Amino acid sequence: MRETHEEVGIPPQSVAIIGYLPPMPTVTGYAVTPVVGLLSEDVSLQLDHTEVEYAFEVPLEFLLDSRNARSLEREYQGRRIPTVEFHFDGERIWGATAHILVELRKILLKK
Repeated sequence: MRETHEEVGIPPQSVAIIGYLPPMPTVTGYAVTPVVGLLSEDVSLQLDHTEVEYAFEVPLEFLLDSRNARSLEREYQGRRIPTVEFHFDGERIWGATAHILVELRKILLKK
């Protein structure tokens, strides 16, 4: 929640937390604990451009359709790492964000 507030300007009181995903390890050695929440429609983003270049929305329906996830491998520090990415409206979602969305899809679809 602190990161959300710092990076995109959404105050914690504007988020109705509905759950948490398991900690997600990243290739850089961090573990991210994703927080799932609902926002009111009147929330506007205030991006910290030192952290976030721009933001865009993706319909949940798109993310829930497994056909929209592209599996591939990336090389990182000499190792091949399985990964996933989404392409929506000219935008690419990859890395930890894409993996978090896949985990969210599994929970929402109970798979």
